[in-house]
This record gives sequence, structure tokens and C-alpha cells, in this order.
Amino acid sequence: MKIKLTQKSEMIYELKMGYVNSYLIDGGDELILIDTGTPRLGQHILNAIDTAGLGSSKLKHIIITHLHQDHTGSLSELKELTGAAVYAHKEEASALEEGQYIRSFKAHPKFPLNIIVPLLAGKGIDKRQTGTRVDVLLENGETLDLAGGIRIVWTPGHTAGHICLLLEKEKILIAGDAARGGKSPSYPILYEDMARAMESLEEIKTLDFTTAYFAHGREIDKKDFISFRNTPS
Repeated sequence: MKIKLTQKSEMIYELKMGYVNSYLIDGGDELILIDTGTPRLGQHILNAIDTAGLGSSKLKHIIITHLHQDHTGSLSELKELTGAAVYAHKEEASALEEGQYIRSFKAHPKFPLNIIVPLLAGKGIDKRQTGTRVDVLLENGETLDLAGGIRIVWTPGHTAGHICLLLEKEKILIAGDAARGGKSPSYPILYEDMARAMESLEEIKTLDFTTAYFAHGREIDKKDFISFRNTPS
């Protein structure tokens, strides 16, 4: 797969990999990758980083927003290729280490594929991939001393250990699957706990950011994030 790497701000690059986006943060001496896309993309990601002149040898940190395979599919490969430290919320860590990439969930009530989604994701089936050791367990509210400060915001609902990342220097939020971006922002297509997901969206609205970036769909301004209702309809 050809990966398109696009600079979005002074520090942030988007890696577009088909239907999912990952993000690269240039912290100067070190690079931080947010999520790893689907399986077998590890070397392609490193090649894209080198083609952009950023130097894949500087990739020292991989932060996972949550366990789903479109975010963790190439984690094991990248860990092996780079030795980068892996970060994840403590609620997600054991699943990542065991190679679990889906837990029981419910589909969005209005999503047109709410019958197909469980089949594709293997609802009720113990789906596995190669497990990867988590080097750093993340806690809600802590700030990583990387790239001018990356604050961890625990936003459970889509999964139990889903996190958003607030880049304090640029006031940019990397929102993972807390929502879907684009011209018509929407809710994720599946949840482990819908009520918690709605609470998380309300918490996100209180954060100090100007732009939110997503795994699915283009970025949106905070004012558009504010427009989300409390419950999907």
C-alpha cells in the first residue's frame, strides 16, 4: 500500500492508509507515531517517513489510542523493526499484550451496516493478532514529556481504554475514534459502552484545543466538535 504522508502543522503529519489515518509527531530529535494502521504496513510506514525526509531511525515512541486492529495491526511489526517504546492506557494494555483486537460491542443504532459490522469485526469471537508488550502504561490527565507536552485524555466508550491526545504546544487534539471527522462529523460505528462514549464527547468539548484530528475523516475545528449532540440519532 502506498501511504500518503501530509504535513498538517509545524509538528503533525497525517499518514493516510486507505480508510484509516495515523499521525506522526515531529518532536525534534525523536518522532512519535500515533497508531499503526492495519496489518503488514510497518515497513511501508517507515518508508513514507524516510521519503518525507524525517528519518525513520528517529521513531522512538508509538502511542496507541485503542486496541482495534485498524489502529494496532502493524504494531508488532513496527516494534520489531524500530524498538520504539509502546504506550497505551492501562485498560487496554493486557489486550494488546495478548494480541486481542476486538471485544464485545454494539453497533451505532443508525449506522446502515449495523448488521454487517458485527460479522466483519467478529462480534463474540476471540480475535487475535501477534501480541506486543506495552512499555508505558498511561493514566488519565498525565502529560508526557514529548513534543512540548502530550496530555493523555482518557475517553472510554468506543473501547474501555480509548484515549485522545492533546498536543499542548499547538493546541491540537488527536481524537482517535472518539468521533468521525469530515464535512458531516458523526459518531463511531461501534461502541463497547455508548453511554460512556457520549460522556467522553462532552468532556472533550471542555478541552483547550483549536483543531481535532481523527482516525476516520478529515480534521474539524473545535466549534464543529461542539455541535455534537449528547446522544446519536
